[in-house]
Amino acid sequence: MAKSTDSPTNCKKYGVPIYGTSWVPPNALRSAPNPTTADADDEPSVEPSPPLIAPQNYLVFAGGGGEGRSGIPNALLLSHFDSASNSLSDHPNWEVFMDWGDPFLYPAKLK
Repeated sequence: MAKSTDSPTNCKKYGVPIYGTSWVPPNALRSAPNPTTADADDEPSVEPSPPLIAPQNYLVFAGGGGEGRSGIPNALLLSHFDSASNSLSDHPNWEVFMDWGDPFLYPAKLK
């Protein structure tokens, strides 16, 4: 019997080997700061800034690299999860490629 090359719709490939993932807490996604404008009365704006990313279900993936210099950069990826269809976004909503160590150490380095 031949192997099927079709992946299920809830399985995605993002171009790097993935070896760690976690749900992103909704309060971890920040809004963009409001630009300051010079008003005549200099009162601060009370309108909240719109979120950069709407509060939904997101997963962060760590991956890339490998033994030695494989040519695959280490990466952190952010992907939207749609619970209604039980699927991930086709492409990451955000990605960063870094060359300083393993992605599972990034949170400690970013503090």
